[in-house]
Amino acid sequence: DPHGDHLRAIGDELDRAMSAESKVDVKGAAREDWGKAEMSVFEDVGVFFDYSSMDQKQRTDVEGRRFKQALHAVNIWYNHPCITVLLLMGLPDWYTSVETNKLYADRGWPVFEKSISVMNKRSSPLWWDALVRLPPSPERLIDP
Repeated sequence: DPHGDHLRAIGDELDRAMSAESKVDVKGAAREDWGKAEMSVFEDVGVFFDYSSMDQKQRTDVEGRRFKQALHAVNIWYNHPCITVLLLMGLPDWYTSVETNKLYADRGWPVFEKSISVMNKRSSPLWWDALVRLPPSPERLIDP
């Protein structure tokens, strides 16, 4: 993402989620947007970007071993009940090589990530959203 569109989408979502308008009083008194937990309930926050945190294709032998090891534990990030997953399901408008695009539903790994992400999440208006789909286009992903 040479233009930073995906990082900007993540930043915009985090700004929205942390704004005063999107918080809920954890004691039950709803504010304007009834779907978000008060940020003060979080003592620790970590961020894991699967694509940039794990070695991608054209790996050295060491990177290949590290990648295989990471694959055995990466599902914890998606499935853990207290982890919010942001799915970057689309391509930015500037991307024009349509012949290399695939529908999201035609991609094995992203569909698996999405499926495992919803298996063990809380469903309550007093909790932060467990799964968030981000723009720009929810239908297409770039082919690696």
